[in-house]
Amino acid sequence: MLRQQRPGRARTSSALFSSTPSLLSLGNDVGDLLGGSEHYCARRKSNGALLCWGNNQHGQLGRGNASALVRTLVTPPF
Repeated sequence: MLRQQRPGRARTSSALFSSTPSLLSLGNDVGDLLGGSEHYCARRKSNGALLCWGNNQHGQLGRGNASALVRTLVTPPF
């Protein structure tokens, strides 16, 4: 999967900004992937957990706030 590095998006290096998309490894356990223009969530097939990343300006990541997040967030299954 390709993704852009911008504030609040998942990253694998110290750079927060990059105009070049890079590969984000999610493994073979992804059942569903959904997202908006600046955030994504992947559901794990094995346990239903959500891995969410991206812009959280409007609380899209389900953290209960709108602060930026630069690491992948694991959300408990419903």
